[in-house]
Amino acid sequence: MRIRRLPTAALALLALAAPLAGVETSETEHRAFDLPAVAGHRFLLVDNVTGSVIVRAGSGDRIELELRKSYRSDGAAGLERARRETKLTVEQEPGRLALVQDGEFRCDRSAHRFLCREEAEGLGYEVGFDWVLTVPRDLDLEVRNVNDGPVEIAGVTGRVEASNVNGQVTLSELGGATRASTVNGDLRASFAAVPTGDLRFASVNGELELAFPAGFGAELSAHTLNGEVLTDFPFQTLAPAPAATRGARGRHRLSASSVRIGGGGPRLECETVNGDILIRARD
Repeated sequence: MRIRRLPTAALALLALAAPLAGVETSETEHRAFDLPAVAGHRFLLVDNVTGSVIVRAGSGDRIELELRKSYRSDGAAGLERARRETKLTVEQEPGRLALVQDGEFRCDRSAHRFLCREEAEGLGYEVGFDWVLTVPRDLDLEVRNVNDGPVEIAGVTGRVEASNVNGQVTLSELGGATRASTVNGDLRASFAAVPTGDLRFASVNGELELAFPAGFGAELSAHTLNGEVLTDFPFQTLAPAPAATRGARGRHRLSASSVRIGGGGPRLECETVNGDILIRARD
């Protein structure tokens, strides 16, 4: 693996069911939740299985949700079962809200809500939830997704955790500690302010592209099997490695996996198997 300065310029963990041919329908649900902070903190969990999750920062203490539910089966009876057995589960306590795509494909009704391949394959229907949420800017957020859609989060300044399996993850205008991963998809993240918390980004079959404002510094650990690690920022090698060489346009190239970016700072861990790792300076 090589780390160098930037130039100017399939694994599937879970398939819930085989595709069904037949009839389908959809409906849209609108919900609103007040989530005032408790001791200066508030937390939102969105736990989805199939579909897309889009989260945008707003203002105030209210969470606005537009949820599109799609159902497919081989007949009307299957559609009715899908609508009856699949639901939005809401769990709320002071300072915390959990929104879950729930149904017979969940083996465990505990807080972990494990997915169950065997039960899902025998359902005879498919269900997708597509979420659009407007949330308070300063909350802590965790989003989980598995199939058939991206995860997108914009403008949240608290701690963010985002995971996907078969789909990309796109994070923008963040400001806090962040952990994000996907298996089959690219992962992109940009920060409006220099983050003060630790950062971790991972994929298997996808590129990592991160963008930070001027003055960013971190202790970087980066690994890719089939790709390169590239950065706009000056760095120092923290592990023994061949001396850096000066390349095109005065940018640098070296062999290493641990470096200090800028003046150092929080830990930044990046890992992928098939893809480049790009650490850019924001315009």
